[in-house]
Amino acid sequence: MQLYLYIGLVVYVIVFPSLCVFAWFRGGATERRVATSYMVAAIASIFADLFGHHWHGPNWGVIVVDVIFLVVLVVIARQSTRFWPLWAAASQLGGCLAHFPAIMNPAFPKELYVSTQPYWALPLLVSLLIGVISAHRQRRVWEKSGGTNAGPRPPITT
Repeated sequence: MQLYLYIGLVVYVIVFPSLCVFAWFRGGATERRVATSYMVAAIASIFADLFGHHWHGPNWGVIVVDVIFLVVLVVIARQSTRFWPLWAAASQLGGCLAHFPAIMNPAFPKELYVSTQPYWALPLLVSLLIGVISAHRQRRVWEKSGGTNAGPRPPITT
C-alpha cells in the first residue's frame, strides 16, 4: 500500500471521531444529525467490508451503505436551512459514483478502486467542519448579545 494511503488513513482515524464529537457538543441540530449518520455509515461500512469481496470487484455491501447514506444526506439537506449539507451530499454522491468503474468492469484494478473510494470522505469532513464552526459562531454571537438575535438568522436550536 502506498504511503499517501497510510497518511490519509491516520488522518481520517484521528480527525473523523474528533470532528463527530465536536459536532455533537458544539453543532446545531443539522450538524448532530449529519455526524451521527456519518458515524453509523462508517461503522456499517466496516461491517459490510468484512463480509464483502475485499475490493476484488464491486463491494456490494459498501455500495448499499454509501447509497443509503447519500439518501440520508439528501433528506437532511432538503430539511435544513443551512448551505453546507448540500456540499456533504455532493461529496457523498462522488463517493457513490466512484463505485461505477468496478461495477461496469469487475476486473478493474483494486488499487484504483481502493484509492478513489476514501478520497470523497475528505470534502464531507470539511463541509461538516464548516457547518459546526458556523453554528458554534452563530450561537456565541446570540449568547453575547444577551439572547437577542444580532444576526439576520434566528439562533440555531440545540
